[in-house]
Amino acid sequence: MNQAEENIVPIASRAGRLSEAVQRVRARLDEEEAAKQSDGREHLSALLEELRDVASDVPHEHAGVFPLAVSLDQSKIIVDDLAFVDFDPDTGSYSFNRLHNEGVRLLMSSQDVASMADRIADYIAERIVERERPHMRQSGGVQASAYTPRSFPANDDNATSIASVSTRQGLGFWGGLFVFFLGGLCAATALFTYAWLAAG
Repeated sequence: MNQAEENIVPIASRAGRLSEAVQRVRARLDEEEAAKQSDGREHLSALLEELRDVASDVPHEHAGVFPLAVSLDQSKIIVDDLAFVDFDPDTGSYSFNRLHNEGVRLLMSSQDVASMADRIADYIAERIVERERPHMRQSGGVQASAYTPRSFPANDDNATSIASVSTRQGLGFWGGLFVFFLGGLCAATALFTYAWLAAG
């Protein structure tokens, strides 16, 4: 066997090393992902602990509206039917989000657990007051709601007003059409009566 043949690496050997490398990379990524999920759950637990007093202060009639509990997949804290908090291990930040018809809107992002807990407490207070005083939605809500998005437009009082105006406009069109035909019928009847009298 010459020198060139000795330097040739069998294809099977290279393929075996590649498959082992793929397995190592997969195992490493799985470990990193598990570590991130564990880190996220720990931070969410810390935020829940910070919110314990807030949860105990929610009035009984509103207790079911604000569960303040970790989701089934343990990836977020459910604040109410629209708002939730998640944690990004890469940035070390909490994100307070709210669902809207156009998607998810960020209400606040912070690395400080106490600041996030305060913001959630303010949000819950705003929602409680809005539920107690529905008329406040027409006037813009409480002062602190300046940075809090409103609910889905489908449920908004302004959308209801717009729908009512459209309905009235539709009735006006059909009413005008009815009056037009009624006027034409009256005119035809008058002409027929005149012709009949003139002929008689």
